[in-house]
Amino acid sequence: MRKSLLPVLALLVMVGPAIAETVTVETTLAERGFAEGFLLSGRQASSLYLPLPTGTAITNLRIGMKAQLVAPNLQRGSVVIMVNGQPVDALRLDEDPRAQILQLDTMVNQGGSFQAPALDLRFRADLIAHAEFCADHFDPADTLQVLPETTIAYDIDLAAVTTLRDALALLPGLAEVEVASPLTPDASAAVLKLGALLASGGYRASFTEASDATVGLSLTAPSADGAIRLAHEPGRLRILVPENADIVAFARLWQAVPAALSGEALQATSAVAPPSAGADGFWAFPTLPGPLRVVQTGALGLDFPMLDGTGRRASQVRLRLTVAPDWSDANPVITLYLNGQLITASRAKIGENTLTATLPGELLRLSNRLDVTVDRAQAEGYCPGPNPGQAVQLLAGTGIDYDGRASGGFAVVAGALRQGGTLVLPEAASDEGGLAYLTLASRVLSGLGVGAAPVDVAFGEAATPTGPVLSIAAAGVDGLVLPMGQPELTLSTDQPLASLLANADRQRLDIRVLEGQPLPDPAGIFLGNGGAALVGPEGVIWQDSPTDSGPSILQRARDVSRGLVDVLRIDGVFWSLVGMMVIALVVLARALLKRFFDDQASR
Repeated sequence: MRKSLLPVLALLVMVGPAIAETVTVETTLAERGFAEGFLLSGRQASSLYLPLPTGTAITNLRIGMKAQLVAPNLQRGSVVIMVNGQPVDALRLDEDPRAQILQLDTMVNQGGSFQAPALDLRFRADLIAHAEFCADHFDPADTLQVLPETTIAYDIDLAAVTTLRDALALLPGLAEVEVASPLTPDASAAVLKLGALLASGGYRASFTEASDATVGLSLTAPSADGAIRLAHEPGRLRILVPENADIVAFARLWQAVPAALSGEALQATSAVAPPSAGADGFWAFPTLPGPLRVVQTGALGLDFPMLDGTGRRASQVRLRLTVAPDWSDANPVITLYLNGQLITASRAKIGENTLTATLPGELLRLSNRLDVTVDRAQAEGYCPGPNPGQAVQLLAGTGIDYDGRASGGFAVVAGALRQGGTLVLPEAASDEGGLAYLTLASRVLSGLGVGAAPVDVAFGEAATPTGPVLSIAAAGVDGLVLPMGQPELTLSTDQPLASLLANADRQRLDIRVLEGQPLPDPAGIFLGNGGAALVGPEGVIWQDSPTDSGPSILQRARDVSRGLVDVLRIDGVFWSLVGMMVIALVVLARALLKRFFDDQASR
């Protein structure tokens, strides 16, 4: 039985007696979402934030850094590993024109305990290219890449983990979820919401009927109160989620996990919260990064949605930034990047600054990343090395302006699905391949920014569902057809592919997969304001132009030409045409040369 205010709690629930059993928890940068690791040059640093159980000490914290150094112009260098602001190990970097693979294994607290709300692991590189300390002392060609195989491991007594907050902190990046078979519509809806919740939190969910993961989730039969509990098993910790749990409330609780929570029970509600944007369309960031000391270059990251609670679209960013005095007489340069693309740059004065910048519509996605970089300027008598850096901080009142422009395609369907809808699966999905369908659907919902919305699941379309619809079905005998302009392309391949087509008027998103082929399982899908896309194992491999007016004629021509080249290459015709063109050019060149020499002879 659901209630408007449902306890989603972290009370201790034991399966059998709790026996102290120490296990090893290990993760990598790749599992935490850093697929390329950290790339550092000059004097740069990058951090990994890893929540830890607050009520339990960890022991034998160890870090295995694997890195690649490419430094053809290195004069001297080092890399320092810092844990929660304290240096724990360092490695000297020697000059070598060749690429080097570096390994640094360090034990932070061998035999001792370590207790903190989180682990702030920071890699700091100093790559100096010139002997003169205050010269242009770094070369962009000198880089250190902390590889994604870098590991972080520690030991913990699972029996001492008694709150949901601490259990979620131990959840690995590749989270496993146990699901009983066969799937019912209610269980499928719970799986879908859990998958979308995990994906939106940076986890890659794996649904299975049997799991041996140290820490994982289990979808269980409905319970009387729908509460989420913990179960301790020999060498394992399970988070038990009943089918009738309020997953939306669970998602809101999850957002509070990195914070310090007190007490043993938490309550969350799935009631729709009022829009956070005011009448003027301004949305303030609820949380901001802390103060940053910039020795040379620093970055502050902010995440925001394309649409606000009333459906308006992001149009402008407003930053309130304060800058501490520096001994250089040149003010720092503030550069703004939207989803990795530069949008503006300006100098900030000492003291409080108000900076505004238009957000280009073609760069917006449903979920967006705004990076604010601060570069200290060089001036005569200025030396960035021995000083602790220039302090900068974003202030309350930093936010996004949302206008009233209408969006189309994926954006309209996403906005509708946030209020609830229906996922329609093939009739056979309840017995065969159902988890794969639900995994793909959860990735799509996360890419639309929907998260753990109240989406129901139905098998087959015997009854026409009301409200927004997300449908997954097998493509016809013609395979996948994409509206890539004229002519349309039919794709036939042995790779897992799925096509997405949004109907804004009907608030419907149709996903078509190749019958007899496995379904794609990408780590993430990011869909902009388009209406059609092609998804593969690595994510979106084609998408129409993310603008209000749709793809331009030039873009359509480029897309069609690229697609035709792919089709021709698959059939072996492409290289035949290239060969024929080369032969034609040779014949034409011989004819032109013959004519030239004949003209010369006639003179």
